Amino acid sequence: MKRLFLLAMGSIVVGFAWLGQAQGAIMQVSYTAPTVDGADIAQLVGGQDLGGNQGHIWGNRPVQGQTFTTGSYYAGYTLFAVTLQNLSTTSSGSTFTIRVGEVNGTNFTPIRTETASPVSYNPGAYITYVFDVPIKLAPNKVYGFDVGASGSGYITSNTTNNMAYPDGVAYSSGANGVGGTTLTLHNGIPPNVSGDRVFHLDMIEGWPPLSSGRISVNFVGGGPNDYGTYQVTGVAGAVPLPNWNNIMGPAWNNPDVVNVTLKDSTGMNTTARITVDVPNTWYSGADTSTQDGLLLKGYLDNAAASGSLIRVVGLDEAFANPFGYKVYVYYDTDSGGAFEIRVTDSLGNTDVKWAYEAQGSNYTPSLGLVESTARTQDEAWAAIQMGRTSNYVVLGDFFGPNFNVYLTNGNTPLDDRARIAGLQIIANPVPEPSTGFLGILACGVVGLLAWRRRNQQAIGDNKPLISRIL
Repeated sequence: MKRLFLLAMGSIVVGFAWLGQAQGAIMQVSYTAPTVDGADIAQLVGGQDLGGNQGHIWGNRPVQGQTFTTGSYYAGYTLFAVTLQNLSTTSSGSTFTIRVGEVNGTNFTPIRTETASPVSYNPGAYITYVFDVPIKLAPNKVYGFDVGASGSGYITSNTTNNMAYPDGVAYSSGANGVGGTTLTLHNGIPPNVSGDRVFHLDMIEGWPPLSSGRISVNFVGGGPNDYGTYQVTGVAGAVPLPNWNNIMGPAWNNPDVVNVTLKDSTGMNTTARITVDVPNTWYSGADTSTQDGLLLKGYLDNAAASGSLIRVVGLDEAFANPFGYKVYVYYDTDSGGAFEIRVTDSLGNTDVKWAYEAQGSNYTPSLGLVESTARTQDEAWAAIQMGRTSNYVVLGDFFGPNFNVYLTNGNTPLDDRARIAGLQIIANPVPEPSTGFLGILACGVVGLLAWRRRNQQAIGDNKPLISRIL
């Protein structure tokens, strides 16, 4: 009944439009080649320059791309991110535009265009663009992806053996950083050179089923002697849930992760992914005899440092309009103080709360989890002076398929460094319909059936089939 109510309220327009609400990709840089697993497609042999108009991503050049062919999995594929390698450029870059489209001969039909703000990179960097919203691809079909720059950019790394990846070829399109609908294929036919890009496509088979609308994340944390110890294995959180995602990077002083898949409260993998970019982790004195204590024990340290980032992308329709979702953010540190927690989604919705602790390591099982409702530092400081403490804030409501967590150090006589231990993403409940709503509901169902008939063949157009929702 709740699903039909959602549809009759207009989710055919709002909920299913979620996949068309892409705002912007996130650009990530690594100096290690991407891991190729699952349904990924990649060609990682390179080191050659195809030349200015055929391999340079620059504001005065065509966009540069690569065609590829999907496999035969009957339910198609989900594309999360694309990667190219920078051959020889040192730059902070400019705004980049990433396109994915269908390819028929030399004709390119875009199905998604996103932009990404630049980060600095050096020669040899693998530059990944993580899509704001994952892209659904059909089986046994030729697609292409390309990247253009508004100004300074980079030189792609390539191989001149266009059989290195036999199911596609490097291409160029358009001019002055803007792609066109006609491709110049680098297939060796004069005057074009022959080649494939160094590239990686982060993909899975099929499209994950609708999630439970509840995702929990524990930043495992710890120091040099106990990094990775404080993992949540049971039910925890202000919204008590199992199947927490225990997030940790290679080391306590290198805890970064990029585009890691998140499972929901049932343990099912979702389309959502998380990126963490912070200097290091540490631990509090929280009592770890409970799962909540394990959640609060380890944390992302110095998380307000310049350039730090915590970002979630690709939330599915379970979190979509018209009811949205809330973000619960948890903390318990080794010193007292106050700091700001701000969440902004990809539709521009923002909410702010202040975390506060009268002293370090506030959590004990007898006290439990305590919410801060402070909206300003003054409110947080007043609570500290009264000896009060807290462990989490609730921020919302949000409606965009991705969001960023921004942390800002406070300014009181205490430590005030921004440090967080975990978060939960909780879809707001769908109200039960009233009796007077049945007429509207009936109209919604009629429209739904018509919509379904029109979209039976929509597997390749980035729209989820309605059968996933009913």
